[in-house]
Amino acid sequence: MSTYNGWTNYATWNTALWVGKEELYYFARQRAGKVIKGWSADLVESFVREVFPDGTPDMQDGVMMRDGLDHVNYDEIAAAWNDEEL
Repeated sequence: MSTYNGWTNYATWNTALWVGKEELYYFARQRAGKVIKGWSADLVESFVREVFPDGTPDMQDGVMMRDGLDHVNYDEIAAAWNDEEL
């Protein structure tokens, strides 16, 4: 059940918003060396934590510290990215 702007929670929505920016998404695909078919939650989480080791800028300024990267539904972001690749 989605509870925030169509996503599981605020942390997932906010993270998807930041990593979904065209430049970061392009970087994620290039970092893997090819267009990824079949993103996994682990791969998305690894990328997110590399780019935002302290959380997204919104997390860093205290807006959602209680819902940091540990509360992100990486499966949901992976599924959204996989849908975009079709």
